[in-house]
Amino acid sequence: MDRVKRLGPHQSWILHRLGYLGYATKKGGEPDLSAVEELASRLSLDINRLIIAVEAALKAANARRPEDVALLPPVLTLPEKVVLLEALAKSDRFHLKKSISAFDADKIPRNVDPDAYRREKRFRKAYLYNLHLLNPEGRPTLLGYALAYRIAKGADAVSSYLKLLDASGRLKYVVALEALAMDVGTMRELKNLIEAYEEALASLGHRLDLGTAYYVFSGMKSDVEDFMIGLAKPLEWLLEILET
Repeated sequence: MDRVKRLGPHQSWILHRLGYLGYATKKGGEPDLSAVEELASRLSLDINRLIIAVEAALKAANARRPEDVALLPPVLTLPEKVVLLEALAKSDRFHLKKSISAFDADKIPRNVDPDAYRREKRFRKAYLYNLHLLNPEGRPTLLGYALAYRIAKGADAVSSYLKLLDASGRLKYVVALEALAMDVGTMRELKNLIEAYEEALASLGHRLDLGTAYYVFSGMKSDVEDFMIGLAKPLEWLLEILET
């Protein structure tokens, strides 16, 4: 959190997103991790697949040492999102479709502890928001609704998620947002990130062409050695697309 707070204005959006990801309470204090320990224990991440995802994030960020993982922004990369979604989809206690649907209803169910219910929803929101399935207000996005529908029809959650991201045009914006989070500033760095992602996703069993992410950026010739790049459209526009 201290490192993120020192980021430049072009990355201040990361700190804003952290407010929805459980890194701090609504009053700004540190969260009580013991309160969600039992909830987190419901998930069983595949450590070998997680290693593939984290190594891809390190490669995308041009990290050279294992301890450089501490320098990665607290925003999940696409390979990490795939591993997380696999765990959520397999968990009978998390129940991915019901979790998305719960955010489409404002009423607290009868015969439940209201505080426990709100605490569990906050826990689930941290995951679903990071996957772009919920917006900041905690309502399902179009992607969230579509994924819940596909799951209800018996489709594989992860494959459907990636197909929906791609078909809706959101995939390139997801990759672009993560590139900004890792301070990618040149075409060479973006190419390195895309190649690292594609290689990791293939190792995880999902082959994707992420080349459309190049078109989210515009470039100008640098005086150094590479092409400097920047978003072709305002960041606010990109975030709005992912939160709709």
